[in-house]
Amino acid sequence: MRYFSIEEADRMVPYLQRTFEGIRTRAAEIARLGHLLRKQGDRSRPFAPIPDDLAEGHRLLRVSRDRQVGKIQEALETLGEVGIHVKRGDGMVDFLSKRGDRQVLLCWQFGEPGIAHWHEIGDGMDGRQLISRPEAFEPHYLN
Repeated sequence: MRYFSIEEADRMVPYLQRTFEGIRTRAAEIARLGHLLRKQGDRSRPFAPIPDDLAEGHRLLRVSRDRQVGKIQEALETLGEVGIHVKRGDGMVDFLSKRGDRQVLLCWQFGEPGIAHWHEIGDGMDGRQLISRPEAFEPHYLN
């Protein structure tokens, strides 16, 4: 388990911005492909088996949609692997941190220029508070 300092979380913001820009672009493409599939009467879910007798154009739409969904899943998994907790796929994340002797969450949402808020673990976005003393959030590493 890892605790982030504000500085460490802040260094991730450009990466988060690029990642969620990509996710949003892919989500828009998934919506477009879904619309085209529905026009053909296809209400299949991503990664559903594709029938062998499906017309080539229809098959390509499903393969394309599944590829886009897979890329989003990969991006979200990568964030999780480095200790970032994704709260919403459109760009809301938390970083586990310590404030004194308490576990808290530093939070960021898409479009914010840096880490400027935190909240208690059980509070969520409604409990966001402005960071007034950055030095209170120190990095800690656990084995």
